[in-house]
Amino acid sequence: MKGSIASVVLGGLLVAANLIVANLLLRKVDFRRDLTADRRFEIGEGTNSVLDRLSDTVSIRCYFSSNLPKRYQHCDRIVLEKLQEYEKASDGKVVYEFVDPETDEAVKQEADDLGIIAARTTEFESATSQREVICYMAMVFRFADRKVVLNLFQDMQQNLEDRARFLSDLEYQLTRNIIAVTTRRRTIGILADTEKVPVNPQNPRGEKRSYQGLANLRGLLERSYDVLPALDVAEINRGADLPEGIDVLVVHGPSELSEIGLYQIDQFMMRGGNVLFTVDAGTIEDQLKPVKRNYGRQEVQDFELPTWKGVVVDHGLDPLLAHLGVRVEKEFVEDRSAFRYVFVHDRTLQRDQIGRIGVVPETRDGPLLAWVEAPARDADGHPIDAAGQIGEGQAIVTDRDTVVLAGVSPITLLDERLREIGATARVILRSGPESGVRPIKDGIFSPDPRVALPLVPGERSNLMVSLSGRFPSLFAGRDIPSVTGANGDPLPVPEARIAARRTEPVRPNLVIVLSDADGLSDRRLSDVLRMDQYVNKITNQALLRKKASGIVRMAANAVDLLAYGDEAGALFDVKSRREVHAREIRKVEEGDDDKRLVDWVIFGIIPGFVFLAGVARWLFRRLFAVAS
Repeated sequence: MKGSIASVVLGGLLVAANLIVANLLLRKVDFRRDLTADRRFEIGEGTNSVLDRLSDTVSIRCYFSSNLPKRYQHCDRIVLEKLQEYEKASDGKVVYEFVDPETDEAVKQEADDLGIIAARTTEFESATSQREVICYMAMVFRFADRKVVLNLFQDMQQNLEDRARFLSDLEYQLTRNIIAVTTRRRTIGILADTEKVPVNPQNPRGEKRSYQGLANLRGLLERSYDVLPALDVAEINRGADLPEGIDVLVVHGPSELSEIGLYQIDQFMMRGGNVLFTVDAGTIEDQLKPVKRNYGRQEVQDFELPTWKGVVVDHGLDPLLAHLGVRVEKEFVEDRSAFRYVFVHDRTLQRDQIGRIGVVPETRDGPLLAWVEAPARDADGHPIDAAGQIGEGQAIVTDRDTVVLAGVSPITLLDERLREIGATARVILRSGPESGVRPIKDGIFSPDPRVALPLVPGERSNLMVSLSGRFPSLFAGRDIPSVTGANGDPLPVPEARIAARRTEPVRPNLVIVLSDADGLSDRRLSDVLRMDQYVNKITNQALLRKKASGIVRMAANAVDLLAYGDEAGALFDVKSRREVHAREIRKVEEGDDDKRLVDWVIFGIIPGFVFLAGVARWLFRRLFAVAS
């Protein structure tokens, strides 16, 4: 009896020892496999390629408060697990540490000095009481003498509470900041029409500053780049030179660009600079026109309803774009995947309690076909044909993004010109499956069904394209454009400009063309936010801002590609993996590597351990019997 009990105990110990040894061996060889549908627990090839190119150590200091609200308490664990993957994949070139500003005053001061702003949030302690929580969730990336700050409360706010979305977005953010800190910080110039506005809106006669109406885009770019002060189209048209040291030039919707202005952009490209063109081929007269009217003896502030007519914009970029191999057509794309626009359809007169007359607008909402939502979605918000709209491998925009394009025009690729100069064109974004075009001139574009003209679907239109190649100068074989003086006579071309002239680029260029500038403006972004709040009754400000700023994120991603080239390609590989699904196990098929791995574990390793345990137990019993 005692021998039988000892046999059972020893047999159990041998099985346990086998399993422990097997577990240690599997850990040693990193025997792990991610079988989730979206591979969310393993880092992608894009990240691996970035980590493989690291020449030295990247240190990541994580400032996480210990008093995080319950809805955020998964974040530090997910960050830790992901950083462990980075450390392993980089062969130790990514190192990290976690510190708590709430328990260490020196660390808190350090975070404050780095510009890390603590978040103020509330947490319910019970059904009737809540407390305010001040906490930190940020990461500082350091490489040599460079540093980049990622504040999760600012940069990942919309995904923090959703574990799946947070995990999906985290790799993109980590890899993006590793690229930013390990490469030279790029300089961005934004060339656009500029106006002078008061620094303090409460003091309109006070100090003025240059404003381009692009505060949202500028703010997003400033997180990763040095963005120069506003570059005014009017100044360039008068002969001012573009500043030195610009890596990427954003040419945003100029109302008019002169020959010397074109020359400046052309020569910037000859010096090796890359350009993002955002171009409006036209606008829509959609604003109420205030007028004074007399009703009886009373003068009343009234308004005229919008005409909704299309107005062509002569921006002056056509010769340069045609030289590069594209043409932005003088048409608007209309799409059944349209943004719902709040419009004034009528007005009524009302008297107040003392008899004064007032004009009250009556509003409705309807689809404004010339304001396209891309990619097109069904009633449940799922993409209808993302593969047909988003260019292959072009994760500047993905099917998780919603981009509202306000009066976007079709882009025609000039194939003969592209072949002539040996340039390559790739389509980044197309219109939806039920889209068409209408000429801007004499066109009517209204969300009012009483006025709107029916949509006639046609072929898909290109809305955003990239061009790469060695583009020759537009002004090769031509005189340098001169500038006209105050008396109307041409001024002599500066000697420095003549000496610096190039007719061939120093290296291949990358150009991106988006046929919508107005959609990027602060005014239009505000319109999208306000109308979506009105039409869809959305009160979640994070969701509202995410949808309204979709086009800004797309433009910022385009700048990433122009600034970082191959590094950005790896980054967009990461971005394209940011799928969010239920945490299901992916079905493995015959012939799949994962299928062979699962079979090996089920039919090889586990039975092998059981067999070895049985043999050991049999030998033990035989030895025990002989000894007896």
